[in-house]
Order: sequence, then structure tokens, then C-alpha cells
Amino acid sequence: MRKPAPDHTPPTGMAKLYVSVGKRDGLTDSELTQFFETHAPGVPVQLALLINHTYVVVPEDTVTRVLETTKDQTLAGKPVNIERARPRPK
Repeated sequence: MRKPAPDHTPPTGMAKLYVSVGKRDGLTDSELTQFFETHAPGVPVQLALLINHTYVVVPEDTVTRVLETTKDQTLAGKPVNIERARPRPK
């Protein structure tokens, strides 16, 4: 019998963002942390660095600021697209 898939829904009051750059692009945890400290200072983030992309969880009330301040930026030498993550289909 298969285990149920883990729930990837962010906690109440938090929002999950999709970042179009991942490990395959040469991105590291420290570079990603520095990017958010530079472009969204004071915003606490939780990171999930994956092969092709990254997920970042931020407080819901900071989403607009994060999206505005990271627009048209580069990360790991590539243009980065950051948007609200779509929920996984059930």
C-alpha cells in the first residue's frame, strides 16, 4: 500500500513562491539566501532548492514586495522568474 503524498501546502499566513532557477543552473543555498537578503531585506524565507527550480516560502503579507523587488533580476547568471507557486493537483 502506498503512503499518501506529503502535504506541500504552506502554513497559514505563508505563501509559496516558484523560482525559475535551480541547482542545475549552478545555484547554491548561500547564493539564494544572499539574493533574498539583497532584494527583499527583512523578509524571512524558507528555501527548497531543487534540480530545475526552487520553492521559497515567505509571509503572505510580503508577497507583493518580494515579487516587485525581484522582478527583472538575475540569479546564478540567469534571468529569474519568481511567481506564486501553483497548487499541486490532487
